[in-house]
Amino acid sequence: MKNIISLAFLLILSVAVRAQTNTTAEVFIELSDEGRYTITLDDQSVTSTRSRIRFFDVERGSATLTIALGNQQLLNNTIRLTAGKRFVFSYSKRLGLRALGELDLYNNNRYALDNWNGYQQQRPNNIPSFPRRRLPRAMDQQQFGSFLRVIKNEAFDNNKHNVFVAAIKNNALTVDQLIQVLKLYNFDDGKLKTAFFAFDYITDPQRFFQVRDSFVFLSSKEKLDEFLSKK
Repeated sequence: MKNIISLAFLLILSVAVRAQTNTTAEVFIELSDEGRYTITLDDQSVTSTRSRIRFFDVERGSATLTIALGNQQLLNNTIRLTAGKRFVFSYSKRLGLRALGELDLYNNNRYALDNWNGYQQQRPNNIPSFPRRRLPRAMDQQQFGSFLRVIKNEAFDNNKHNVFVAAIKNNALTVDQLIQVLKLYNFDDGKLKTAFFAFDYITDPQRFFQVRDSFVFLSSKEKLDEFLSKK
């Protein structure tokens, strides 16, 4: 009899705990850049150098999210949260805050303890859409000519890529310009590395699929296809 009572008590307790959990939400944030960040979500605050930050038991409804690096505030946004859901975001200095999606806190009646990647692929209506970073105009012909010559002077693909990364930080390219850059590379691996990095600096990303013809091997083209399918 005692065992039956104990079992019933545990069952009631489990249901009560789950019901309590489902009245709140969770927010997971992945940071792309290194540094010591302070992230505040309403009355919860975390200061850390870790790349992944988790907030539990967040009240549903509107919540204020701020991100600071040292004394510099980088972000102040309002997000809307639904009870019983985990909202997954990423943040980078280059792209800002991006809402990756949401997932249920329970999967087959089991709590999804540390699930970052099982979120729904379609963006729910209650998650705000954050625009792509505003880029400067693509380089003019003179600027691009100088840019191209600097990269061409490097013999090895790895050095070409390093020059590209350093030079593109405050600039932008069209897809046609990127294709010209990739023609200077010797191997597909180097082209892929630079193409992936370049995506966030392209002024006409809807044409990015045209970069596919820059690669020799089908496997490289398939890697580009996979990359674009996640954008």
